[in-house]
Amino acid sequence: MRKLLYVLIITIVVVVQVLGFSKDKGIKSHKKNKILRDIKLNKIVVTATRHKTTAFKTPRSVDIVNKKEIEFIQPRTLPDALSQSTGVFIQKTNRGAGAPIIRGMIGPENLILVDGVRFNNSTFRTGPNQYLAMIDPWIAQRIEVLRGNASVFYGSDAIGGVINVITKNPVNLDGWGSTGDTIVRAATADTSLGGTIEANISTPAPAFLISGGGDVFHELRNGNGLWEPESGYQRMAWSGKMRYPITKKLDITGAYFGNMILNTGRTDRLNQGRLRYYDNTDNLAYLRMTYKQHGILDKLEFNISYHRTSEIQKKYRCMTDHSGVIIDKEACIEHRLENMKKKTWSKDVVHTPGAFLTATLRPTPILDTVILGTEVYYDYVLSQAKKSVPDNWNWTQVKRGNFSNGSTYLNYGLFAYLDRSILKWDKGKSRLTIGAGTRFSYMAASAPDVPGIGNVKYSYSGVVASANVSLILKRFLNLYFDFSQGFRAPNLQETTVLGDTGNQFEVPNDKLKPVHSNSYEVGLKIRYKGLDFTIDTFYTKLTDMFERQNLPQTEWKSLGLSPQDVGQLEVVKRVNAAKGIYKGVESSVYLSLTRGLRVRGNLTWTKGDVTDSKGVTQPARRVPPLFGLAGIGYYAPSGRYFMEFYVQGAMGQHRLNKKDKTDLRICEDPMNPGRLLPDCKGSTGWITLNITGGYRFSKHFYLQAKISNLTGEYYKIYGSGIYSPGLDASLLLNARW
Repeated sequence: MRKLLYVLIITIVVVVQVLGFSKDKGIKSHKKNKILRDIKLNKIVVTATRHKTTAFKTPRSVDIVNKKEIEFIQPRTLPDALSQSTGVFIQKTNRGAGAPIIRGMIGPENLILVDGVRFNNSTFRTGPNQYLAMIDPWIAQRIEVLRGNASVFYGSDAIGGVINVITKNPVNLDGWGSTGDTIVRAATADTSLGGTIEANISTPAPAFLISGGGDVFHELRNGNGLWEPESGYQRMAWSGKMRYPITKKLDITGAYFGNMILNTGRTDRLNQGRLRYYDNTDNLAYLRMTYKQHGILDKLEFNISYHRTSEIQKKYRCMTDHSGVIIDKEACIEHRLENMKKKTWSKDVVHTPGAFLTATLRPTPILDTVILGTEVYYDYVLSQAKKSVPDNWNWTQVKRGNFSNGSTYLNYGLFAYLDRSILKWDKGKSRLTIGAGTRFSYMAASAPDVPGIGNVKYSYSGVVASANVSLILKRFLNLYFDFSQGFRAPNLQETTVLGDTGNQFEVPNDKLKPVHSNSYEVGLKIRYKGLDFTIDTFYTKLTDMFERQNLPQTEWKSLGLSPQDVGQLEVVKRVNAAKGIYKGVESSVYLSLTRGLRVRGNLTWTKGDVTDSKGVTQPARRVPPLFGLAGIGYYAPSGRYFMEFYVQGAMGQHRLNKKDKTDLRICEDPMNPGRLLPDCKGSTGWITLNITGGYRFSKHFYLQAKISNLTGEYYKIYGSGIYSPGLDASLLLNARW
């Protein structure tokens, strides 16, 4: 009843404001209030080619979410901010997490950047993980998503795509002065409350942007009216950024971003007596010098950075019956010792100093653009663990944590890219452009005293290349073809891990080699007046893919493991033995009609098949089903208010890998929790109806309301370990000062 009252109040407020305040009473200039102006056309991107250009001219598939769209979405985490993007499917094993799947790739197969600084490190878990959620969505000026191979520019991990979070810059007000923003947000499905405060301080020299905030999320109520257990958590974020224009040509930027997510429970295997919690802290700082001039050297950028990640895992093994199903779920959640078999605690800290140098040259008339660059990142890992058993429940230090203490990982790259317009006509409005690039990469890792292996030391090196051709007609149509090679070097998590990694018990293998991919993409972009339409199709072939092979008991016992350590899990080791083919179609449309009407939509289809070492071909793991979004809205020409209705959904996924069929997140029997369906057919489709609207009372106050899942659909996003919110009403209040 209380939730229904919230929904009714919010709906009345939005409708009254839209219907009752259609005339512009407080805002005289449309140009001064850009809050609801056209937000899709002519977007600037830097990720696709490591230099500034428009999304339309880029010969690649890109999507951009700007800060106003982030407010429209009202995300709980940064992955939520991408949930409406073309080609990005967000899987959630637990709340406080969110793993983007791009072109069938997940986890470290996608690269995350913050202002171009590498966010991935060598301990990122394969498959779904929570690392993208470690970035505060409210610091973003825009989020750029580049789909497809990008290893020429960014090296390892950039196979599925690249997500680059471009943060807000401080604004120089031509002297002393200050401005600020305060955002307060609340939602009903998890009775969450949070906020962010941001201050821009300007001086005659540098300008500063300081922000901080957080959220408290309580347990989530799903569409069936049930509470999702252990789904509440807390989030805090803080940041500072300085920009100092020393001269008209030389600019220095310094930034620091901190984020903390606490008590995020993972319960997808709770019915099998396995419960865990994560506490994550992330700190990223960088100092950047940018030199710009008109001439052959157009831009020179030098960046040094330091990234520190800390993850604490608390795992609980609870009593189960003879079939492996939990005996007392509530006792496990309450951590009652009499119902527990084992407790473990681990902490992993990774220190990553890094640097990159890029130069943009425009040596016309021979070439239009040349990008040269080099970068290096170095991980140093500290890891510890302890366990407690029923004998006396005292904590005992374990010899080795998740990683060998003192493990290191070096990642170095050197790259070059050039493009040239070989034909121009219609006074330069039409052109045929070609581009090509290459990269040399070198990775080296070390890990002392790895169980069963000893001291590990290995390295890789290799070269990848890319080429593209783009035909632009009358500045409204871009037809392009791109060929890109990619690779992903095995990280420390994959080569030295020993333990339960979710559904299996993994043992180390320091003989792994990089996964390689060749990707072909054809795309069409149309930009005409209020229309922005894109469609692309891709074909990606991967070789030397990781395959998990089962190990006999004699082999894993030789590593010092006991049946008590392994439990009922399969013991596996990764090897380079598989190959795969992924293909798909991605399309989006944005149409600005007369009198403030806007229509938008996107649709993504991906298919993946993998052939194992025995020559058996089957569907690839975790490939999302057909998914998309469609919406229609009214945006007042004055920029004062808007309202949009949209639907979002996905088809069922029935193409399952044999490992998908053993994953409780996909194939748990709803009638027998903790057990797998004997003949799992896959997931069911879902669709949600949603409405959102906003109204600007004055230049200082803006209110936005959203009602998600109007029909209370009971659904789980494919591959997720938790059901999605039911009927959810949320509010966002933005106060500028």
